[in-house]
Amino acid sequence: FRPDGALVQVGSDYGALTGVYSRKTAHVDVLDSLEENLEVNCLRHRELAGLQNISYYKGEICSYALQDGSIKEVFAKENAVSAKKYDYIVFAGTLGENAKEEIRAAKALLKPEGELLVAACNPFGLKYWAGAQKDAYSFSKSALIRLLSAQDRGRDVKFYYPMPDYRIPVTIFSDDYLPGKGDLTDTVTAYDYPPYLALDIGASYDAVCEDGQFDRYANAYLAIWRQRGDLGDEERAEYIKYNRTRKEAFQIKTVIFGKPRRVAKTALAADGAEHIASFKKKCRGLNRQHLNLRFAMPDTMDGIAGFPYIEGHTLSEQLGEAVRDGKAPVDTVKEAMETMLAADPSCLQPFQVTPEFIQVFGEMPLKALEGGVSLQVSNIDMLFENILLGEETYCLDYEWVFF
Repeated sequence: FRPDGALVQVGSDYGALTGVYSRKTAHVDVLDSLEENLEVNCLRHRELAGLQNISYYKGEICSYALQDGSIKEVFAKENAVSAKKYDYIVFAGTLGENAKEEIRAAKALLKPEGELLVAACNPFGLKYWAGAQKDAYSFSKSALIRLLSAQDRGRDVKFYYPMPDYRIPVTIFSDDYLPGKGDLTDTVTAYDYPPYLALDIGASYDAVCEDGQFDRYANAYLAIWRQRGDLGDEERAEYIKYNRTRKEAFQIKTVIFGKPRRVAKTALAADGAEHIASFKKKCRGLNRQHLNLRFAMPDTMDGIAGFPYIEGHTLSEQLGEAVRDGKAPVDTVKEAMETMLAADPSCLQPFQVTPEFIQVFGEMPLKALEGGVSLQVSNIDMLFENILLGEETYCLDYEWVFF
């Protein structure tokens, strides 16, 4: 969002997103038909009262756009501004029974280059085939295109695919960066999954992705429509992954941008800046140590690390091909391990059980570990899926590195 933008939140529930919009835009108008929701929302964001950039209105967007005088303002100092136009209008799971009229009303309230954002569950998402409960109002991709698109073909709508759903997204894909077979095999089950699933979701997504049908069977959509201008004109995120289950000091998001493609890792909390800044030291140590692997040096600043986007196939994919061909690729795995672990002799040392080792792996019988050889710089992220084969062999991840 642009910091000088004005935003309408259509349907607020108890205000889980209102504070985010308030911090990211100049003004937020909250519309909700339930007075209880507005009361809780107002109490929840009392600490933001000093910003004076949230107003609350009881009513629906159709009435608000028609300016028929039926809007009852709640907890706001000024009356509703009838001629107001907005940069953003957001339906986060709140597009309802009168979706067609609601979208028409929202478009009427947008500025010439304003954007309409709709997050909704997909009734054909594999999560729901497995037995999870759909939202009261859910929309397929085709239905959203018919609702949003002026051309009825979707050319003026940009789709994102939040997984496992739009409420608690861990990974967000786009049409420019769709998942392939294997990317969703270990899909984390969401909190609202039933105790017994009607199908193997990971295997089903493998089949869907391999056949190029992911966009039709994604669990949810985030659709963005712009009043005027091509949404493809500017640089936007093509892929986002959030790591929020760690301690705050290690919580990050990874974003792949387009035009040209590049990767950015950003700390999600102020405490994470040190973790991001440590990537350069880790990269230098690993590049000095490894003979066959390269590690891309980041540009780091203010809690953000920027990396080049490197093309290629992963070692995991190569080994997977061998397994699919009915082979037991023991020699291939051995060769891969030797490639990954080949190191400058000066970087080898006797293994020691350090406090850092115990922190990661827990207590172990010391006898089983005696006599081993250790690398000076230990990269816990050196997995087959992080080894990229191309003109040079790169290790794509070195976030968990110990000296």
